[in-house]
Amino acid sequence: MLVVGNAVSTLGNAVYLVAVLLLLKELTESAFVMGLFQFVAIAPGFFLSPVTGTLVDRMSRRTVIIVADLFRGVVMIAASGLLLSPATRSAFVVLVAATCIGIGNAFFVPAVQALIPSLVPPSKLRWANGVRAGGTQLFNLAGNAVGGLLYVVLGAPLLFLINGASFVVSALQESFIRPDAAVGASGAASATDGSVRDQAREGLRVVVGAPRLRRAIASQAGLFVLSPVLLLSLPFIVIDELGLPQATLGYVFAAALAGGILAFAVLGRRGRSDRVGARYPRIGYAMTSLALAALAVSSSLPFVVAAAVVIGSASAAVYLHAITMIQREHDRAIHGRLFAILEAVTSLVGPVSYVATGILLDLLGANRRPLLFAVVAAAAALWALALRIADRRG
Repeated sequence: MLVVGNAVSTLGNAVYLVAVLLLLKELTESAFVMGLFQFVAIAPGFFLSPVTGTLVDRMSRRTVIIVADLFRGVVMIAASGLLLSPATRSAFVVLVAATCIGIGNAFFVPAVQALIPSLVPPSKLRWANGVRAGGTQLFNLAGNAVGGLLYVVLGAPLLFLINGASFVVSALQESFIRPDAAVGASGAASATDGSVRDQAREGLRVVVGAPRLRRAIASQAGLFVLSPVLLLSLPFIVIDELGLPQATLGYVFAAALAGGILAFAVLGRRGRSDRVGARYPRIGYAMTSLALAALAVSSSLPFVVAAAVVIGSASAAVYLHAITMIQREHDRAIHGRLFAILEAVTSLVGPVSYVATGILLDLLGANRRPLLFAVVAAAAALWALALRIADRRG
């Protein structure tokens, strides 16, 4: 039920994300504005994390994800109406809608991650995470693949409307989920003592006292520092430099998602033999380094597609490691807070990175973009080496 419910909204949201990039490029021709869109979409995850984590642990996690989906649906439907009128068709409307969607995401993400251990036994957690994440990637792929074409054919307002309807349908589907209360469906029974501040601090104390968890969180956050270099460059490489149609951008994003699906399918099946997948993050960063180094040499279409596939696979490996580590090694009663901390860290570094990367890309221009790819590739290689040294030391 969870996978099917997410699939509907994921498909609509994937089309929407491609449409937003094309719409903002059409309205502003600025990488900075596209980076600002990512900033306002991600930032609520950081600012709201003390509240969202505690509420997820206090309330029914199923209720939280349903309300979050309904809220995001209403926002998208309202934004579609504003974009229909030339008087209100602006980047400002898109940014406000993205902020509201980010608020919904801030509640939805930790709640859905904390819900999974109440749906499957511990031995199936990596498999369940792989199935859910792989399914999400699959529908993201489908949405991205047709997003550019649908933008040209239908236009942004209708795509926003479709995305809003998909969130509402998803909420209805999720209402049929019946978690097993015997295995901690909500966490509320053990999370009602103490203030919101005290409970948020409890989650922080757990992270401070777990070095391996800190490295996993840092690795996940690091992807939000590195990936904007590729994501914000793609519209300009594909459309301006290679002279390809707008619809091609969706196909390139789909290639990245295909890499993620492959990684989830392979790594998710290793739930029994590889308990926490400690080597996944360092392998993922090494792969990311190679992909970005290749782009520093050439931005031809084969190199761009190959880099997208490799970085998609690397991101999946790092994500699967961090999520499963929290679910398996820490008390379910604080899962909401730990996942909120993970979301907060990525939401802190992600927006800053998107804005800074957008500014850098505007300043460097197409001729000096390979230099930025080379620098980021070196940074990824250094973190992969640091992870290997830390793992050897235990």
